[in-house]
Amino acid sequence: MFVSAKDLDGTITDGGEVKITKQEIIEMIEPAGFEAVERDTVYNRVEKIAV
Repeated sequence: MFVSAKDLDGTITDGGEVKITKQEIIEMIEPAGFEAVERDTVYNRVEKIAV
């Protein structure tokens, strides 16, 4: 989490098949001390993710 969230792309999907859930991603982000935020394609905040 301290390097780049873009590194998760290959982990999240494999040929269109989702391999990790949104909740699993949140559970990696928040214990690392970061806030999980969903963003659109131009990086605008979409919603605050509630856990």
